[in-house]
Amino acid sequence: MNWRGAITRTIVSFLVIWALKDSLRVFPPITYGGMAIVAVLIGVIGYLGDEVFGGYLSAYGRGLIGFIAAGGVCSVYFSFFYAPNMPVYHYGYLWSGASAVAVGLVVGIADGILAFYIDPRRRVRNKE
Repeated sequence: MNWRGAITRTIVSFLVIWALKDSLRVFPPITYGGMAIVAVLIGVIGYLGDEVFGGYLSAYGRGLIGFIAAGGVCSVYFSFFYAPNMPVYHYGYLWSGASAVAVGLVVGIADGILAFYIDPRRRVRNKE
């Protein structure tokens, strides 16, 4: 993955979080600055995850890395909203986990689709 892919993943993550924060009832309150921080973290972790595997992942591999990065970052970030006031039987972590999985799924699917259409190896094959 190159930097263009990381920037694309960051923008897609920001747009997904922005769209889902109003549509999901269990989504914790988050500001635009918080959304930007989470999106940049998802982009950086996704880039590092791609580089661990040599940067030559398929569209499905990039989608899986996007899902893992988005789900992991969002679950850790969103759980901080519930941790200070969590009584013994409060299920805040479950709800923040549901929001994180929703964001992870949408980011992973979008990342896989974008990786398929933006893949530079695909453009080289079409020129032959």
